Amino acid sequence: MGVIFLAGAIGKAKNNRAFRSYLRAYNLVTAPRLIRTLAWLITLAELVAGVALLSGPWSLASTYFAGGLLVMFTIVAVVSRSRGARTNCGCLIPGPSVLGVGLVTRNMALICLLVRGVVARDPLFVLAVVLWVASLFLTTTIGDSAHRAGTNSEGLDPALKKA
Repeated sequence: MGVIFLAGAIGKAKNNRAFRSYLRAYNLVTAPRLIRTLAWLITLAELVAGVALLSGPWSLASTYFAGGLLVMFTIVAVVSRSRGARTNCGCLIPGPSVLGVGLVTRNMALICLLVRGVVARDPLFVLAVVLWVASLFLTTTIGDSAHRAGTNSEGLDPALKKA
């Protein structure tokens, strides 16, 4: 897991301009200075998570930190996708890169790997993660289906929805 976070951090550091363009395409933040700051903070957070996960046995703190990053990235991807964003995730690692079901599924699989390190300590946490993963997957799948059908997330044709 640490290697994945390090690869993402290195990719973002080497291609920071591209990463900033992906962040801008999410349509959640528009101020250029804030986008630059976020790009470097996310890169630094991934670097810290990667080093922490590789620095020895999976400590609970590094597992929660890395898991928190993945949860945050997944929520942002789902929210942006539900608002109509059709962009690359900006992960800059191999694998699904377009906002959608594939990306959410990959992130959930990575979260499940991290949860494996927590299972023995807190089984209720694992249940909560499983329920969260299922709800995010369904939300993303429903949003993708509605988009393909030409409707919004409420099942309405956007042209018929009154302002």
